[in-house]
Amino acid sequence: MTREEAVQSTGRLPKIAFLPCFKNYGETYPLIAMARKYRERGGEAIFVGFPGEYDRYARDLGFRLVELVRPPPQESFQEYKRLMGKFQENQVPQEKLYPFFFSNGFEGEDRIRQEIDIFRREQVDAVVSSFNFTPLISARAAHLPLVTVLSGVATASFFEANRATFPDGFENSLTRLVPRPIKTWLTNQYILRLKWGVKWCNELAEKYHTPHVRRFLDLFRGDETLVLDDLDFVDLQPASLAAHEHFIGPIIPEDSTVADAAMDPDIQAMFDAPGRTVLVALGTSVIKKIFLDVVTTLGGTDYKILASYKNLVTEEELPPPRPNVLLRKFFPSIRQLQERADVSIITGGRGAVYTAALSGRPVVGIPIQSEQQWNLDNLMRHGVGIQLSKKFFAGKKLTKAIDTIFRDYDTYLENAKRLKARMQQSDAPTLAAQRILAISQSHAYPT
Repeated sequence: MTREEAVQSTGRLPKIAFLPCFKNYGETYPLIAMARKYRERGGEAIFVGFPGEYDRYARDLGFRLVELVRPPPQESFQEYKRLMGKFQENQVPQEKLYPFFFSNGFEGEDRIRQEIDIFRREQVDAVVSSFNFTPLISARAAHLPLVTVLSGVATASFFEANRATFPDGFENSLTRLVPRPIKTWLTNQYILRLKWGVKWCNELAEKYHTPHVRRFLDLFRGDETLVLDDLDFVDLQPASLAAHEHFIGPIIPEDSTVADAAMDPDIQAMFDAPGRTVLVALGTSVIKKIFLDVVTTLGGTDYKILASYKNLVTEEELPPPRPNVLLRKFFPSIRQLQERADVSIITGGRGAVYTAALSGRPVVGIPIQSEQQWNLDNLMRHGVGIQLSKKFFAGKKLTKAIDTIFRDYDTYLENAKRLKARMQQSDAPTLAAQRILAISQSHAYPT
């Protein structure tokens, strides 16, 4: 019996469990947008996960959240905290933290057991997950179809096309002497063969009678993978894609696309004053030290600076006030400000990159980890700005980049406007809802 036959016998659409990472807004919002569209079609959606900073967005829209209970910290958690502290001081690359998420000692098998119990208790028909690896075991152990949601730079097709550059966090005095094409080729070949988490995953696969995985990239491959990127932007061809990869386009948070938000009088005054305006929109994934360095450095220039510090620092940690710097914890609409600022400084999160692309304005990008670096590579390929190193970041390099853009501003601005005009405005949440419904109805499962 197919799932479609089972659902038709009850006269209802499949019930979908969405599993975002509630600590990350960029991973949470797309799944909420998909769930909303699916609910509009008449389907039922619930959210499953550890409570986090952004679970309120799902609750506020009336979705039910079935909470996972986080197990007590294991010994490895102390080493994780130590490395996290060094990462916040820009002393180690974020990639050093990744192995902790693919070991039994961090969140472990306990989470998989909880997910299986919830799927069965809630009588879920399919699972949609963002950047989580546990559903690879739990969904299939519960005999449910799995849809995963990824960035284009995390797909196998991206690396097979030799698109990934050498991660900035691992650069040193020796690697910088190696020609870029060689480093690029080695990077893509290494990631295509990377085995992080494979051993533990396959041990669990044996226990729960689910398929084995061959490489790290397979940990995030569902029965179908929805890719939140524009093919032209990522520079991939449809013929190069794996059969399970379905590019549906970006899903950009609504609060960054507000066109008529009331302008704060102080912000309006900054724009009205003479001189160039620089927007600092580094999000929540940036390193605290870099944020403070950026704001302090720009405070010593003649540019007008608008900066959002969100939860990166406390008010006590902010640099001394400067007349040319306006600090706000949050801005109502980043895109609205980007469309008016002369230059924006961003990290390379998927949402940040597409918001910048749709603003039609030049940018300076500072990637915090490799995925952000590759997102920014895609953006910079269109000639819209300058990308800086996080590892070798220095205030003088930032001011030099901004000065360079302003010396040839018409060219950078024209490139940015051209990219904006090329961007495809697809209804990605609706496309996602359609694909989720199709796979949840057609996936065969034991009766």
